[in-house]
Order: sequence, then structure tokens, then C-alpha cells
Amino acid sequence: MGVLRLLLALSVVLNHSYGIFKINLLGGPLAVQAFFIISGFYMSLILNEKYVQKGSYKLFITNRFMRIYPIYAVVLIISILFFIFNYNHPSTNTNVKFFFENPLGLTISHISDLSFTALFVLFFSNLFIFFQDIIMFLGVDSSGNLFWTSNFRLVDLPLYKFLMIPQAWSISLECMFYVFAPFLLRRNVKIILTIIFATFFMRFITYYNGYDNDPWSYRFFPFEFGYFLVGNISYLIYKKISVANIQIKMQWAPFLFMVGLTLIYPVIKFNGSQYLYCFCFALCLPFIFFLTKNWKFDTFLGDLSYPIYLVHIVLLALMKYLPGNLNIVFVGIIYLGSVILASIFLNEVVSKRIETIRKNRYLNFAKKAE
Repeated sequence: MGVLRLLLALSVVLNHSYGIFKINLLGGPLAVQAFFIISGFYMSLILNEKYVQKGSYKLFITNRFMRIYPIYAVVLIISILFFIFNYNHPSTNTNVKFFFENPLGLTISHISDLSFTALFVLFFSNLFIFFQDIIMFLGVDSSGNLFWTSNFRLVDLPLYKFLMIPQAWSISLECMFYVFAPFLLRRNVKIILTIIFATFFMRFITYYNGYDNDPWSYRFFPFEFGYFLVGNISYLIYKKISVANIQIKMQWAPFLFMVGLTLIYPVIKFNGSQYLYCFCFALCLPFIFFLTKNWKFDTFLGDLSYPIYLVHIVLLALMKYLPGNLNIVFVGIIYLGSVILASIFLNEVVSKRIETIRKNRYLNFAKKAE
């Protein structure tokens, strides 16, 4: 399902760089929720078919951390270095619209005003990813202390502005899901369906009471947890079809349908269409995985989705230093090309080397467990 993962990542890129391309696919929120469904599917797959030995919880958690953190750490260092440069050098291309301030410069200017608790939360979450989603519900008052807010857009100084990789809040949700996944994804389907129903019921009750804005709409973990578990249902469907004799045209139809739906989604978008999209996505996912799981190039494209997601913001900020008279079309070409090339570099130099270590760790554990 690499093509779809790439399209989802590009949906986020296009959403954040709308001022350049003037086009959109799914938009950021829906693309992220589709990623949550994929995550639930993959974690269900490996927990039920790979990490089945007694005592494998620690290995699962550490291997997931090794999958996520190295690229995050590299992009974090790159981002900090860029923000140091940006702190003393004004941008040259005003055509590139950027949606957040220099978080390092903001930290430096407010460091004497922030409480120890605020500084510790920022340091920990920026360094280790965890709790960046919770930061979306925090603001800083005039005394530098943290306070809870139901809408960060109404706060003079929301804490998320201090995040070095602001889009990594969704990775924080992923990490929280990994903690709970081994205890849930092997449960009876009735338990999973009950939890899914409960999360969506809580979401709609909260929306009904006026909390239908960002960050409640797609950053609140108890609500998004249901999307991860929907991926578990997709996995259970996959288990059924994997032993069935499915005609090749029946394998291709869901794949082409979801690619087409993703591309034309802006045209057919209506109130509630995001739920219909997620339903179709979860239903088609087992067939798409069955069709594409052995496609090497598809896997290569899918592996680019995570580095694309992490690196695209700092590269968008870098586009502000292109010549001011450069045509916006060329800016877009340079930007998208740099995002793809940087992602390939991160995947080849960082991810693949770490993946070798992860596989060896699993093989050693499996041998000892025999």
C-alpha cells in the first residue's frame, strides 16, 4: 500500500504548502487519520504474526522506537540548525507563506518568562516526541505558567509554537498507541468493536457540546484511538481474504478505487465525507495490502512517507530563502523535489541501516525464545 501512503504524506505536504501549489488532496487532518488506520493494521499484523513469543513486549516497543526515533532525531537537528540560521537572517522570498514562527527564536525570547515546568515539558517533548499532542491543549499565561485550553487559537501564546517539528504531535499519538497495542490488538473482535463505538460516541457527544474545533477534531488521543482500532478490524478482514481465492480483478478494484477517491476527494467533499472516506479506506485496506505486499517499488514509495512527513516543514521554511523574483511554479518544483530527495536520503542512509539492526534484534530474540 505504498502508493496510498505516499499520497497521504503528499496530502499533508500540499495542505501545509497551499500557498505554493494552490491545490489540495485530502487535507492534513483526514490524511493523518488514514495513517492511524494503517498503523492499526500494521501493528495488528506484526503483533499477531511476528511478536508472538513470550516476553516480546519490550522488543516490540524498543523496535518501534528505533523505527521512529532516528529519523526524528536527524530532522530535529536539521531543524534546530536551520532555526539558528533563520534567527539572524531575514527571508528573501515573501511569496512563500509560512504558518509558524521560528520556535527556537521564540524560546530564546521567552526563556526568562517561562516557568520551570513549561521549559521541562518543552525540552522533554521536543527531545523524545511523547506528549506533543498534549501540548496542543496547553497555553502559557503572563506569569509563564502552563494552563489548559480547549482552543489554542484563542490563546495569546499557545505552547505548540515552541515545538521544533510541529507536525510530530501525530507521532506522539502513534507512540501512545504502541504502548497499548500489545494489550488490545489480540483481543476478541467484540471488545475491539465496543471500544471503537465508545471512542466515536465520546467524539460526537463532545462535538454536540461545542468542542468540535481543533485540537479536539483530530489531535485528542481518546478520540483518535478508535481509528487505530479500525485498522485492527481491517487486519481481521485481511486474515479472512488471505486464505480465499480472490480473482485478480477483485484485488485491483479496491486499490484503484482508493487511489481515485484520494485524488478526487476535494471535488466530492461534503459534510461528513471524512467518515465515509475512512470507512472506504478501512474496507479496501485488506485487499490493497493483499495485492501490493510483495511489490518492491510500492514498498519503496511507502517507506518515503514517514521522512516526507517529518522533513517537509523545515524545507518549506527553507524555501523562503530562494530569490524573491523566482516564479512560484519553480519554487514549488524545487520544494517538492527537495522533499522527495531528502526523504530518499533519510530512508537510504538512516532507515535502512536501522532496519538491519531491528531485524537482527528480532532474529536473536526469536532464536533465544525457541
